[in-house]
Amino acid sequence: MKNNQQLTDRQQRLSAQIQKAGQLTEISFVKNILSLEKIRDASDENVTQGFMFLFTRIPNLLGIKETISDINKNDIIEMILSRFNGLSLIEIDYAFKLERYAAYDIKTGHYQLFNAEYVAAILKKYKNWVSTIRKINNLPMKNPEPVIEISDQEKENIELEGCLHAFEDYRQTARLDPGRIYTYNVLYYLGLLPVHTKDFKAKIYQRAKDKALERAKTIKQEARGDKIKRTESQRIIDRINSGEEDGILKNALKEIVLKYFFRSLIINGKELKHLLFNNKKL
Repeated sequence: MKNNQQLTDRQQRLSAQIQKAGQLTEISFVKNILSLEKIRDASDENVTQGFMFLFTRIPNLLGIKETISDINKNDIIEMILSRFNGLSLIEIDYAFKLERYAAYDIKTGHYQLFNAEYVAAILKKYKNWVSTIRKINNLPMKNPEPVIEISDQEKENIELEGCLHAFEDYRQTARLDPGRIYTYNVLYYLGLLPVHTKDFKAKIYQRAKDKALERAKTIKQEARGDKIKRTESQRIIDRINSGEEDGILKNALKEIVLKYFFRSLIINGKELKHLLFNNKKL
């Protein structure tokens, strides 16, 4: 008797959850999906009892008078566990609610037969419906990754490590990864880069401008069939030619300064690591 009471309690909890979910608007329901326990993550007992509850509830609401045979029940369960185990039990019930309420474009006839083929058709329509609601309302497809807080010291260490990697990459390849351009800001703050005198700026500006124009033209050429991208590339080219410090030009300036600095370290046999960790600002 105690066992039966526990099973009844599980089904009652599922019923209460289904009723609560049914009170939500469609958008609110889709937002709430991410917090629902998926079938693949639920205990075997909860899944088994949940299916038994739904096998009674859903056909009754659909007006199916025929009793579901055990062979069809087993086939439905196998189908759901293999193809739709990323859904929750609540979603399965909601999928058939949408079918009853004519939320899908096309209604699927059950012909008084509740089997795996019919259930799969409804669940497939439900997944497409969810995808459409998410796209229209710009809803997330999965739970956001937890934000990991790091200390100021850890941030500083990451920045310094980035500088060292940039220097080593340049030493090995004589190239600078675009993703390492940010190290310019770190080294500039620490006062390690050459002083940006008027003469120094004049010396590198034209080189940077030529490099930026070359990159912008390459982007434009590669975007042959993309009218929007080609138009934006041309705007960048026009801004650079007019003397505006567009983002591409700024990055080109930083890249040239970084290469100049790294090259001078190599020529003079100096290590960036010693300069970084002996700097008074650290």
